[in-house]
Amino acid sequence: MSFIIFWIFVAFALGCVEGYLFSFPLLLLFLLAAVFLLGAVFLLKRSKLLLFDILIVGVFFFGGLMRATEEKNLQSSCYELLGERTFLIQPQEKSREYKTYNLYRVVLLGTLSVHPAGGQFWLDNGWSRGRCMARWKDYSRSSLTLFDIYLLKAKLKMTPSTFSFLSPYRFTLYSRKVNKPLLLRHNFSLHKIAAKISSFLEHRLSQNFSFLTASFIKAVFLGKKDICFNNLRHIFVKAGTAHILAISGLHVGIVAGVVLFILKIMRFNYARRTIIAVPLILFYAFICSLRPPVLRAALFYGYFAFSFYLRRRPSLFCALALAGLVDLLFRPYDIFSLSFQLSFSGVFFILVGFKYFYPSSAAGGGALAWGRKLFFLSLFVNLGIWPLLSFYFGKVYFLNIFVNIIDIPFLGVILTAIIVYFGFAFGILAVVFGRSLEFLVELFVKLNMFFAHLPGASFDFRISLLWLVIYYLVLSVIIFVRLRYLIDLKRA
Repeated sequence: MSFIIFWIFVAFALGCVEGYLFSFPLLLLFLLAAVFLLGAVFLLKRSKLLLFDILIVGVFFFGGLMRATEEKNLQSSCYELLGERTFLIQPQEKSREYKTYNLYRVVLLGTLSVHPAGGQFWLDNGWSRGRCMARWKDYSRSSLTLFDIYLLKAKLKMTPSTFSFLSPYRFTLYSRKVNKPLLLRHNFSLHKIAAKISSFLEHRLSQNFSFLTASFIKAVFLGKKDICFNNLRHIFVKAGTAHILAISGLHVGIVAGVVLFILKIMRFNYARRTIIAVPLILFYAFICSLRPPVLRAALFYGYFAFSFYLRRRPSLFCALALAGLVDLLFRPYDIFSLSFQLSFSGVFFILVGFKYFYPSSAAGGGALAWGRKLFFLSLFVNLGIWPLLSFYFGKVYFLNIFVNIIDIPFLGVILTAIIVYFGFAFGILAVVFGRSLEFLVELFVKLNMFFAHLPGASFDFRISLLWLVIYYLVLSVIIFVRLRYLIDLKRA
């Protein structure tokens, strides 16, 4: 069952790629998917399970084609919005501290008819289909509330971008100082609640910590970036540990572990604390603005909790495939995102490595065994992401295999201290935990600064797309040969 779900995800992902590269009529794709689905039902009734699986995989392939084609058609309508017009805008992401650009959803109005009613405004013609995500060059320095809807007269222009077909920052909205936004409607949502909590936590960090410590905590716990972030990023990139600053499944996993440990101290049994942790982790994903890596990790944990509730043995590959499939259903072009590629390939090679290549002689307990597991975890991750880092950034890292053995447990201590500080530290305890947390963060940054200046931490090397494909094909052959060997060994 887990392998068919994994192949369904692969087929859907390939469909998303094909849908971007080529244009297909949606009606034709729908008819083909319907034919495959009817064929699958027919074969299932006759117990032809292998052919049934193949046709179901085909259905999801055409589903990926349809989803990517629909998204491409929707994005092409954004070009109709270019020029100076009246727009509806909705803030989607909190601005950075320097307040240069904000991320907004932009919608073109047709025949405008705005009516005041009880101090509010409403529109009688709705929103048109043409919409896009844009940055707003805010000359008036207006302060807008997240997810509320505003009326604005501005000019939308194309913004140059390296990956303009993927990035939501393809468009920039320019408004004059005299054109100030008009609030049309308040929107109440979980997104807004999460954004307010995130803003409160950011404000508390800025008040009680130095710029460096506050910037680090915002990055690794909230996924926010401010002015000091570039200095931190430079240090961690040179050390080959930039993944520490990008909130991902690693961070969510550590946070989930801390939550489960706290619930255990509160004397909840295993079943209850596993289920109670699900909404808490999902809400943490909301606070982090539902970034794709965080959402995938939250779905990954949710699958495990649901499997436990149903008393079914969870499959790691099935969990990974379901998390990726849900992501691509909502964001089909995430398949081209470096974040998606790094996180999925990293987790996939961790699962494959520990299932089929981890030496049985390395099993055991104690600190030495944990260090050995961390080493192999770092090794498997690097085998999966080395070519991607070389292809996108022109750099290859070797020392980070050993650096992660120190950094990952250290990051776990810091994230635990952050949760304790926000959740349980008040009064004099807040001061004590705050100073301790600041010491840990500064020590962690200095440690990575030391790693960054070690000779041979990284070297420049860029591979082509052809060699990238060849590398993963060779790894696939190695995995297949190893799998066949283990199957033959079990049969013998």
